[in-house]
Amino acid sequence: MRDNRRRVLSGVLAMAATLIVPAIAWACAPSTGQIAFNQSSYNSGAEVTVIGSGFARNAPVVLKMQSPSGASQTVAPSTTTNNTGYFEASFALPSDAAAGTYALQAVTNPSGEGHGGQTAPTAATSTFTVVATAAAPPPASPPAADPAPAAAPPIAATQAASSAPSIAAATSSLAIRGITARVSPARDRRAPHRFVVRGAILRPAGVGTSACKGGRVSAQFKTRAGKTISTRRDTLSSTSCSFRIAVTFKNRRRLGSGRLKVRVRFLGSDRLLPRAAITRTMRVG
Repeated sequence: MRDNRRRVLSGVLAMAATLIVPAIAWACAPSTGQIAFNQSSYNSGAEVTVIGSGFARNAPVVLKMQSPSGASQTVAPSTTTNNTGYFEASFALPSDAAAGTYALQAVTNPSGEGHGGQTAPTAATSTFTVVATAAAPPPASPPAADPAPAAAPPIAATQAASSAPSIAAATSSLAIRGITARVSPARDRRAPHRFVVRGAILRPAGVGTSACKGGRVSAQFKTRAGKTISTRRDTLSSTSCSFRIAVTFKNRRRLGSGRLKVRVRFLGSDRLLPRAAITRTMRVG
């Protein structure tokens, strides 16, 4: 009788172990966020912007970059997610960065301590490419003697050549002339503190508003000490290259001394290149 009880008890314990061990392993596994870059390739010395979502809320982010040789370094050390698990950070590549594929890993809550009610670490990895810096052009050779004038092409051939669009011109991206941005009000004394950033993308000369379609504008709000407290974005339409971004701050303690700044950056569109950020200031209280 005792032997039967022991065998039954052993079977129950074995079944419980098969159920509990996978549950523990699942609970301890890190959840996964997502990161993306504002470009797929960069020149050495260029500024890289990385955007992450789905991470632990209100948590510091550790960004580690690995070069093609395997060397690793931490970049953008003061990055923190907001209350939705979103972050945006920028860092400059070394001026002598070698060409090749680079991996960037973003990890929140690496110590395992809880932030914002979450205890599991969040990680994501993505890659981008560094292209070789263009070599200096060779010295100009001495001018050759003037050749005999070539015969003029037929008029029909000349008209056909001029009417055919250039494929390279149609597919290349253009640099914008700049960004305008204005914050109103300049100072908000009463909570909740509300601010609106309005502005426009200055298109290249001769380019219509359709070039702005799908373009993204990012507004990153920071304290005077440099801590990011909110990031908002707006998508441009094909009929206007202007943007409007609103933000509300309910918790006065998050705003430090009350002197704030916002970095407005154009993230680019299918036809327009990204543009470095401009900074505007505001106050609360």
